[in-house]
Amino acid sequence: MRARTAAVALLAVLLAGCGSSKPKALTNDQLANDISSQLKRSSTLVCWSKVGKLGNLSHEGYTHVCGINRRLPGLYVRTGTDMKDGWCLVTPRLNNAPDCPF
Repeated sequence: MRARTAAVALLAVLLAGCGSSKPKALTNDQLANDISSQLKRSSTLVCWSKVGKLGNLSHEGYTHVCGINRRLPGLYVRTGTDMKDGWCLVTPRLNNAPDCPF
């Protein structure tokens, strides 16, 4: 009886793990490379972790900032999303990059 209970519990744990695909965690360099290639930029971007909001609404929250250097942030990015690359742009909203939904 105990073996059967243990087997059922193990099966439940395995099945629970199948449906929960966690978005991939990106390093700052990987994020910069992904965004650069998505935007088809020849110059390299620099990304760094910085949590904040652009406004008072929750959809305007970001987790990273990117730019041509750390003094000139121009892209506000949310990572850990369910989108294909695991990130989306809060602003600016560009045609060739995944925008965060409103």
